[in-house]
Amino acid sequence: MVTDACRDWRNEIAATAAGRPDPLRAQGLAAHLEGCPHCRDELAELAPVARALQLVDPDRLADPPAPPEGLGRSVVSAIREVRRSDARAARWRRAAIAATAVAGAAAMVAGVLALSTRTDGPDAQIVAFASAPDGVVASVELSEAAWGTQIALDVDGLADETDDVYWLWLSASDGDRVAAGTFRGDGHMQMSAALPLEDAARVWVTDASDEVVLDAPVD
Repeated sequence: MVTDACRDWRNEIAATAAGRPDPLRAQGLAAHLEGCPHCRDELAELAPVARALQLVDPDRLADPPAPPEGLGRSVVSAIREVRRSDARAARWRRAAIAATAVAGAAAMVAGVLALSTRTDGPDAQIVAFASAPDGVVASVELSEAAWGTQIALDVDGLADETDDVYWLWLSASDGDRVAAGTFRGDGHMQMSAALPLEDAARVWVTDASDEVVLDAPVD
């Protein structure tokens, strides 16, 4: 197992294998080798290689290989190109993030405008709830929509009764009810039901116990 002590002695092991031990560290290395089989094996492997290198005649060696001409310029050019590519990618990422943020903001604004816009067009039908608790005034504005009926609900005084969640329903003449959404308390709410306005015969509100709270026929 290689330990931090093994790494500390690695240079000294190589020097000893080459026949050039450090006299000041020889005793410490011997103590380490005595208790470390890994370093003993490493020294045993390096020793014959070092002895073989001593037999090499330097005069017969060819000139050391030199790097190709222009290698430095090629490396620098490659690094610059990578940096330019990274910079372009970073700009594209920033542009994409900005575009996404703008699109999200635009969608949010459009959604807010859609929710806050009343459907008081020429085909809108206003229905006041004749059946309502004392002190509660409520009405709906019904408009045709591609998916069915758009409903603008105005309620005042219902929050004084309870803080429950209420359900708004639209029913056809056969009595089947279609949910338009839920609300809590007073205010102006935009809802929709998957029932064509021409088929609507009743609009009504129930509480958490499914008791009718507001009720009105649709002419």
